Amino acid sequence: MRMALAYAVSDLSLKDVAAWASAMELAEITGPGLFYRLREAETWLEQVWRRCLASNSHKALVDGQCG
Repeated sequence: MRMALAYAVSDLSLKDVAAWASAMELAEITGPGLFYRLREAETWLEQVWRRCLASNSHKALVDGQCG
C-alpha cells in the first residue's frame, strides 16, 4: 500500500519508488516488478479505496484503519 501511494502522489518513477522502498526496508523490488504488482493489485486497491471512502472517515484513512 505504501508503495502504491508513494507512486500515486509523488513525481517519483517506479524505479525511484522501488529504491525508496529498499531504503526504508519495506521491500526489495525493481521498477518493473513494482509495475507488475501494482497492475495486478488494481482490483484490491480499488476495493480498499471504496471501503475507505464509504466509511467517510478521513481519520481512519490517515490512521490506516480502513476496512
